[in-house]
Amino acid sequence: MYHPDTIAARETALLSHPALRSVYPDGLPRYSVADTATFTRQLADARDAAGRPLRRLTVDEERFLAATQLLVGIDFPYFAARFSFIDDAGHGLRPLYPLWESQTFVLDQLARLERARWTGHPDGLLVSTLKARQLGISTLAETLVAHRVLFTPHTRALSGADVEDQAGYLFRMVARLYEHLPWFLKPARLTFVKNREATYDNGGAHKTAWGKSTRGALQSVTGQEGTKGAIGRGQTYGAVHISELATWDNPSQLDTALLPAIPIHPDTLVVFESTAEHAGDWWHQHWLAGEAGLGRFLNVFIPWGVEPSKYALPAPVGWSPSAATLAHAVKAEAELRRWLGAPRTLTRDQLYWYETTRALYQQKGNLAGFLKEYPADPYECFQYAGRSVFTLEELDAIDAAGSRVPLVDVWSVEPARDIAELRRLPDDADDAPGARVLDRLVAADRRPPPPLAPRLSTASSALAHEAFPVPPGYGFQRLSPSALAALPSLRAGVLAIWEYPRTRGRRRYILAADVAEGLGLDASVASIVRQPTIEEPAMLVAQYISHTIDTQQFAFVCDALGRLYPDEDGVEALAAIETEGPGLAVQDTLQLHLGYSHFYVWEVADAASPQRRFTTRIGWATTSRTRPILLHSFRDAITTIDPVSGLPDFLLPSPATRAELRHFITPTGHLSDAEHAHGQHDDCLFSAAIGYYVAWRHAGGETEPIAEKRRRRAAQQQLRARDQAAGPRVDWRNSAVTAEEADQQLEADDEFLDDLGQAARLHFDERSYE
Repeated sequence: MYHPDTIAARETALLSHPALRSVYPDGLPRYSVADTATFTRQLADARDAAGRPLRRLTVDEERFLAATQLLVGIDFPYFAARFSFIDDAGHGLRPLYPLWESQTFVLDQLARLERARWTGHPDGLLVSTLKARQLGISTLAETLVAHRVLFTPHTRALSGADVEDQAGYLFRMVARLYEHLPWFLKPARLTFVKNREATYDNGGAHKTAWGKSTRGALQSVTGQEGTKGAIGRGQTYGAVHISELATWDNPSQLDTALLPAIPIHPDTLVVFESTAEHAGDWWHQHWLAGEAGLGRFLNVFIPWGVEPSKYALPAPVGWSPSAATLAHAVKAEAELRRWLGAPRTLTRDQLYWYETTRALYQQKGNLAGFLKEYPADPYECFQYAGRSVFTLEELDAIDAAGSRVPLVDVWSVEPARDIAELRRLPDDADDAPGARVLDRLVAADRRPPPPLAPRLSTASSALAHEAFPVPPGYGFQRLSPSALAALPSLRAGVLAIWEYPRTRGRRRYILAADVAEGLGLDASVASIVRQPTIEEPAMLVAQYISHTIDTQQFAFVCDALGRLYPDEDGVEALAAIETEGPGLAVQDTLQLHLGYSHFYVWEVADAASPQRRFTTRIGWATTSRTRPILLHSFRDAITTIDPVSGLPDFLLPSPATRAELRHFITPTGHLSDAEHAHGQHDDCLFSAAIGYYVAWRHAGGETEPIAEKRRRRAAQQQLRARDQAAGPRVDWRNSAVTAEEADQQLEADDEFLDDLGQAARLHFDERSYE
C-alpha cells in the first residue's frame, strides 16, 4: 500500500472479484485532490449526525464513494494526500500533503522494503529511524498507524512515547485525523478514553503506552493493564509506533515484552523513531544491531540537511563559510547521497544556519547536544551525558594520526605451554643431543624457533623479514582470509598487529595489561607499546582484547606477547600489569609459573629522594593517587602534536582504543574522575595509558622528555644548516688582513660575537632568534 507496484498488485487482487470487475473493467478511477474535495463537500449534507440519509445520491457520487472506499484501504499516498489533516505547529489544521522531504524519504524507504518483501518474505515492515529533531517523522508514523487501524480490519495498534504527555499527543493525532474524516470513510467508534484507548466497529483498536512515569504500564478502558515495564505483554499488535526511545526509563521491556507480541506477518508495520541520547544505551545498541544485519529492523537515518526549508537562515551578503563548515558540508553531502540515493548540495543558507547554531551551542559548552540533535551522520549523534575529556577536534586529529598506520596482521592466540614445548622440537629430535638440534635445523635451512626460556635469544631476530613467519611454540596462528572476513571486530580475542617486532636498532617494548574477570562484561586487554625515541614517538604496535578469557589463560597470552616483542638485549617486553584486582593473579602466574622475569617496578611518586622512589613491588596499581598522573600523561601525549615530526607523542593505530576515547567522560569536570560512558568500555584506553606512562618514564621522563630532546636537536640542525648556508667561517689567523680590517668585519664572526656576549641565547630556543 506504499509502493506503486504493490498498490497495483493489491488493486488487481481486489478487482479479481467478478462483481467489481464488471463495474470497473478499466481499474478503479482515481480522483484528483480538487475533485475529491468537491465531492466531499457535496456529500457532507447527504447524511445527518446519526448517519441517516437525507437525500438520494447521484450516480457520480455513488461512483465516487465506491471507488474512494476501495482505494483508501490499499493506497496510503492516495488516502493521505486527500483526507489527512494535521496540526500546523499550533496554528490550526493543514493537509499532511505535500510531505516534507524527510517524510517523503521515510515513506520511500517503507515502499522499497514493501516491494522487496512482497513475494516470499514472511515478515512485514519494521524500521528504526534515527533522525534530527522536528522533521515530521512522528506525524507521518501516526498517520500510518491511523491508516492501518481505520482501513485494515481487526488491526490492533500501539503508540508509545517516553512520557505520558507525549504518548497522549501521539494518540490525539490519530483522534484528530479520525474526527476530520468524511462520514463515508469513518468506521463507527465503539469506545473512547481520552489519550488512552479507542476501539472501532471494524475490529480495530488503538492504545497508548509510555516509558517514564509508569515505566511502560499499558493503559486500557478498564484501568491498569499489565505491569510496569511490560509493554505489549498479553497482546498482539499489527501496527506499532514508538517515539523518543533514547529517553525511555526501561527500553529493554521492548525486547522482552513488546517485540514478541509483534507477529511475523506480511501486514505488520512497526516504526521506532528517536533522536540519539547516549552512546551505548539501548537505542544505540538497537541501531548497531540493525547495521550488522541482525534482527527484523531496517535502519533509516535522516540527516539534518535533508529538509532545506527547516534548518536554514538567510546568509548575510559577503558571508563565507569557514573551513570547518566546508569540511562538514563535504561529509554531510556524502551522507545525504548515501541515504537518499541521489546527489544533494547544502544551500548557502543551510550552511549559515549550521555555522551560527553550532557556534551558539559551542559557546554554551553544549556542542555534544548540538551534534545529538542535528546530526550529519549516525556516528556523531550518539554523544553522551557528562563532559567529554576530549574535544571533537582532538578526536579527529587522533583518528587522523592513528589511521595512518595500517593493520598488518591478525593472529589468534591459544597458548598451551606444555604442548608447545614438544611442538617446537623437530620430529626426529627425541634421540638427538640438544647440542645437535640447532645443527640439523641450519643444515635443513630452517631457522630455530624462539626458545621458551625466560629470555629470548637474539638469534630469533632473524624471523623478521618481509613475510613475517608466525613463530612456533606460543600458540600463534595467522587468521585465514575467510576467518578474517567472519571476524566481527578486533575485540574478539585476537592479536591485532600494526608493527611486527623489530630485529634491528634500539628498541624497547612495554607489555601493559588491564585485566578483567572474563565474565563477558569488561575486557582483558594486553597492549604492546613501543618506547619513544628521539626519532619516533611512542606507538601502540599490537593489542589483544577479550571479554571472555579468564585470568589464568590471559597470563599465558601475556607471556606469549611479551616474548614475541623482546628488546635488543633479548629480554622480554617490560610487563606492567594492573594489579588492583584480578590482574594480580595474572602477574603471579607470569612470574612464578611461566618464568617471566621483566616487570615494571612500582615507583612512589611523592618520595622525598628520587633515588628511593623505587619499591620492592612489581606491577602497576591504579589508585586515587596514581589515576590523575596516568590520565594527564596519556591525554597530553595523544593530543600534543610535535612541531618537528607533525605527529602526536603517542600514536594510537587501534580503532578499538580510539573508539573508547569518544566515550570517555568526566561527570564532575575533573580528569581524575573520568570514566567510560554508560554501556561503553575504557579497558583499551587504560591499558594503552599504562603502557605509555611506563614507556615515557623509561625513555627519560624523569630527566628531559623525548619531545624536548627532539625539538632541541631540530634547533641545532637548523643552526648548523644556517651556518653552512652562510659559507665557511673566516680564519683570521691565516688571513692576509690587518687587525683594523678584521675589526671592521666583526659582524660576520659569530664566534667573536659570542665571546663579546652580544648573542647570549639558548641554542635550542627559537624565541632567542627573533
